[in-house]
Amino acid sequence: MFPAENYNDIYIFALLAITLLTGILYARGAAGQLQSEAYNAAMAPAICIAAALFLGTRPISGVFIDMTTYDTAYRISSVTGTSNFTDWAFSSMLLFFSSNFESSTFFLVCALIYLLPLLWLKRIHDNWAFAVILAHIGAFSFFSYGVNVIRHGMAASLLIAAVCNRDKKWLMVILATLSAGMHKAVLAPIAAFLAALLFNSAISMWACWACWFGALIISWLSGGVISDRLMNFALLNSDDKLLQYLGGVGNDKGGFRWDFILYSIVPLIITFALAGQSVRKDRVYRMLMMTYLLTNSFWLLVIYAAYSDRFAYLSWFLLPWLITYPFVPKSADPYGKASGPSQINELRLGMLAAALVAHFAFTFFMMQLYYKGRF
Repeated sequence: MFPAENYNDIYIFALLAITLLTGILYARGAAGQLQSEAYNAAMAPAICIAAALFLGTRPISGVFIDMTTYDTAYRISSVTGTSNFTDWAFSSMLLFFSSNFESSTFFLVCALIYLLPLLWLKRIHDNWAFAVILAHIGAFSFFSYGVNVIRHGMAASLLIAAVCNRDKKWLMVILATLSAGMHKAVLAPIAAFLAALLFNSAISMWACWACWFGALIISWLSGGVISDRLMNFALLNSDDKLLQYLGGVGNDKGGFRWDFILYSIVPLIITFALAGQSVRKDRVYRMLMMTYLLTNSFWLLVIYAAYSDRFAYLSWFLLPWLITYPFVPKSADPYGKASGPSQINELRLGMLAAALVAHFAFTFFMMQLYYKGRF
């Protein structure tokens, strides 16, 4: 266990080394294909387990902001046998562990639930799933949602697992139900995912694009009116009420965040500028993009709310996948159809390396320079 103040730096510099090493290996191109695939096969489980152990064994400290809120709730539950959380899966988990284990075990299990579901990406990308996993772990919001907004992070990872198992309906339903049980806010991306699953067509894709641009314009013109009305729903207020009850309120005032919007349009730009025609027609990629557009549209409508970044994360958790997907070599899809670019070549692997390095460079800048000292 390291001092709490050092976790951010250790995490970011370790990922910097891994990302640069991976980028160099991929940049060698098709000639290094077998070497890259062997590296991917070993690194996918290794990085998930290592990251889970690192995040899950962190000290209980206010450096991680909401972690002390969760620890307070844990100690209350251990004494009273009740939970202040209304999300059934997380509440049940909290009650079970608070009755039988120390909070350190609970936080370790939370980290495992946050990281291990990412391994289901292998069902879509086979060994090349490591590239997508690395992008997720190196994403700007990934560290903070592993140590701060913990329920939200676990719910998002379980939903990724549900998406990866969309051909196994029974498993998909179980994982999606557990995801919503961890944090009911993910009902928004779950609804978007189901819509994308049922109406996966080029026309539906264009409808989602229209929905996104419409939400952007409406939100900009209406000011905070629509945002205020939507935030009156109990579903959207439940998390803040709990934070108020436990004394975890911050000072985020919200507002129309152009920086958040610019960050959100990155996968949209990649779709039109860099993703080939075969990728844009790919049913899995189209499903992911439709889910992202619909959920991000919801965030645009509540962008003026305090802590709107937490609502942005309802779509942002898919952003690393969408950024890397167009460049990940093709693998067998669970439905028997191919996914990803049509072939492995030097250009594609070079673009994958560039996407990973550029994606992490943004994270490095934000965590080490822009948001230094906060998560």
